[in-house]
Amino acid sequence: MPVLQSSLPGEVFYCYVRTRYFYGGALPPGESAVMKAAVYGVRSRGGRALGFNVLLENGASWAGPAIPISALCHRGPNGDLDPAAVPEQPLRNLQAWDCFGENFSVESFSGLPDLVWVRLPRSGEVVEGRYQWTIDWWGNGYSDTPWQHKQGHFVALNNGNYCLVPNNYCCFHDPSFTDPFIVKKGAVPKFAENRFDYSVEGSWVVEGDGQFFYDDQD
Repeated sequence: MPVLQSSLPGEVFYCYVRTRYFYGGALPPGESAVMKAAVYGVRSRGGRALGFNVLLENGASWAGPAIPISALCHRGPNGDLDPAAVPEQPLRNLQAWDCFGENFSVESFSGLPDLVWVRLPRSGEVVEGRYQWTIDWWGNGYSDTPWQHKQGHFVALNNGNYCLVPNNYCCFHDPSFTDPFIVKKGAVPKFAENRFDYSVEGSWVVEGDGQFFYDDQD
């Protein structure tokens, strides 16, 4: 049975939501630009942006249609940003791909460093942020194909926005272990895409023309 929606690691995170999303996209006269919110869940539908379920300070719960990541903002890593003044980014610049389906899991990987640099999907701008959690999909044609599979890392950007991007848009930094190419201003690694479905009994390998052959790994 499809999961469709899920709670979040740590139960909730607190942020602000741009009020216009609750009024069909236009801010009514007299309404504040942002509202305090507790985000308590996510909703994934294939071919749609990830949605967020929120509890507002006035007691209202908003879950359907769930709001997109472009509706969310925060006060920055030092708490000194005015959420109402945080420039809203286009949705396509904050989420790299639509969701791949209704089957997914959400996990906060304690082994991933907090500090991460993100290349925004459309503008190409590199922005520093803090890793929060990861969503991953299964049971669909994209996620089950080795070279199409993508996770989505949810990151609180230092500019007051959030983003959801795959591994190849990220550069993580653990001072005790990594030597980031972003800091060194080195070239982005040109890793080859994975075309293997590994198995101890042999792997199905997909050639560039879409043909399959069996590799016994001897």
